Amino acid sequence: MERDKLIETLNTLRHQRIYYLLSVAAACIGFTIVSTQNNKLDYYLIPAGLAVLIWLLSFICGLCQIRRTEKYFAIHHSYYELQDDNPQITQIEIRDLVNDELSKFGAKQYVKWQRNFLYIGAIVFIYWHIQNLYIHTYIKVPNKVEVKTVG
Repeated sequence: MERDKLIETLNTLRHQRIYYLLSVAAACIGFTIVSTQNNKLDYYLIPAGLAVLIWLLSFICGLCQIRRTEKYFAIHHSYYELQDDNPQITQIEIRDLVNDELSKFGAKQYVKWQRNFLYIGAIVFIYWHIQNLYIHTYIKVPNKVEVKTVG
C-alpha cells in the first residue's frame, strides 16, 4: 500500500513538473511577443525570434512527453487486463512487454529536452535583451513603430 502511494505521488509530481514547464514556455513566448509587438522588423530581433522558436521546441517536447505518458498508461492497462484473463502472466513479463511497446513508441528524453530548451531559450532571450539595450543606448536606433491614428 505504501509503495503504491509513493508511486502515485511520484507520478503526480512528474506530471506537475511537465505542466509547469509547459506553462513557463508558453508564458515566455507570450512575453516575447508582447515585448516586441511595436518594434520595427530588423536584424536585431533575430535572437528574440530564435528564443521563441527554442521555447516552442520546449513546448512541443512537453506535449510529446504527455502523449508518451498517456500511451504508457494505456499499454499498462491493456496488459493488466491481459493478466486478469491469464493469471499465469507475471508482473515481470508485463513490465517487459510494456517496455518493449514503449521502445517502439519513442525516446524517453522528452522531459530532459523540454527543460534544456527552456534554459537555452532563456539564455538567448537574455542575450537579445542585452543586445537591445546596447543598440538603443549607444547606437540610438529607434525601435518603436509610430502608430498614427486617424481622427
